[in-house]
Amino acid sequence: MLHLDNIYRDRFQQYFLADGRVMDSREINWRLVEWERVVRIVTVIRDKRYVTHCKNPGFRFFVVYRWGGRKWQDGLPRQIREWAVGWSDGERCYMTDIDFKTGRIVRQYVVPVERVQKHIHPRVEGRYAVAAHIQ
Repeated sequence: MLHLDNIYRDRFQQYFLADGRVMDSREINWRLVEWERVVRIVTVIRDKRYVTHCKNPGFRFFVVYRWGGRKWQDGLPRQIREWAVGWSDGERCYMTDIDFKTGRIVRQYVVPVERVQKHIHPRVEGRYAVAAHIQ
């Protein structure tokens, strides 16, 4: 069974497709979305809305995943729960991490596509170059 965001209060994503359809993560799992046709993602956490679009000329596909863990802060373990949202030019991913509880932006960064390779939607595989395969 694939996870839906309808189990959360005020935390979901909307996927806007090129043909005008809008998919909602409360009703469809992101793996079932026609990812190659997504032109905009709106991430909603509480009263905050973040738009990720494909207007950059180097755009190849979107990258979305959640991650968590713990880190030490002020001598105490702090739980991390973040939603990572971004896009890729096929070599690098331009990401924004959003705190899943508060909706605040935690950080923005650029990473090689290899670092998030396991999070890339299966429908856009082949739209990126993995360094190990580049001659």
